[in-house]
Amino acid sequence: MDNLERLDRDLKSRDTYLIVIETVVMLLVTIVAFLGNILTLVVVLRSPRLRTIPNKFIVSLALSDILMVTPAIPLNASVLVKSEWSFDHAMCQFQGYFGSAVAFASTESLALMSLNRFYRIVKPNDCRRLFTARRTSAMIMAAWLIALLVQLPYVAAGHTYSFHPGKIFCNQDGKEPFFITLISIFGGVSMSVLSYCSFRIFRAVRAHKKSNGVHTRVNVEEIKVSRILLVMVLGSILCFSPVIVIEAIDFVQNGSNQPRQVYLFYSISATMSSSVNPVIYGAMNRNFRQEYKRLLCLDRVERIIPVKTAGQARAVTLNQLGISLERTSQDPEVRAPVEN
Repeated sequence: MDNLERLDRDLKSRDTYLIVIETVVMLLVTIVAFLGNILTLVVVLRSPRLRTIPNKFIVSLALSDILMVTPAIPLNASVLVKSEWSFDHAMCQFQGYFGSAVAFASTESLALMSLNRFYRIVKPNDCRRLFTARRTSAMIMAAWLIALLVQLPYVAAGHTYSFHPGKIFCNQDGKEPFFITLISIFGGVSMSVLSYCSFRIFRAVRAHKKSNGVHTRVNVEEIKVSRILLVMVLGSILCFSPVIVIEAIDFVQNGSNQPRQVYLFYSISATMSSSVNPVIYGAMNRNFRQEYKRLLCLDRVERIIPVKTAGQARAVTLNQLGISLERTSQDPEVRAPVEN
């Protein structure tokens, strides 16, 4: 039995509870990715202080992630519910081509972001010259153009995309040389840029930390932004490691020989890479966190239910002891506690 036929049989023979679990997990991952990246785009467009040159790359990355998961929400959910590909051949070709294109655009956007951070941290003088607003926009547009057009030779040669029952989406039809070369070029070049720039940025951040900012040419805010990039790269590596390993095993074995659950994990892991970045921005970037709160009206909740600061808590403690703050500041015999 052909491997794809085996995977198709396993997909159709699932128990009801497994259909529900797999559908819910996939929907949660794709919807979180969609809403999180939409939120990122909106806060950048709404807030003038976030419309910076480095954030142009974040917008490009968020856009690619949105375009990645938007078709996946209805298509993948339908496959998992119905246990089959119920769409026509044209839709399969669209998903295969478009999905690969935005994946390439996402990888290139992350590589350009790391290159920008490298120049900003390691070569700040060159950064001002290379990464102007106009040139940055041109770089991003060129990256997207290449990503959208690079598969044309594959299609022009008569190759098509076919549905993979394990991965639950359409991809190349098994004529491997073109895609292996394509992935090697895109993956190899992008990962080389990411690895080199991340390593140099990591060294610069570590040197900044050891010197406490003395004798360095960048400020604390730039270092914080660079740390965010390093975490994003780490998140992408963690999400795409299963994808790379599974693809490598299939290439060596010349076929999709793994269990269906392995390929489903492949798809979920790849989709999760689109959902982690908004979480990273919110957790590590104060400006993004504030804009997220403002857009979601969480800042109003904080105003209604104010959070006690350390100073307010200290005032309450002194009042409970019967010591007035006003008296403490005027009476030399009554001293406020000295903090160590």
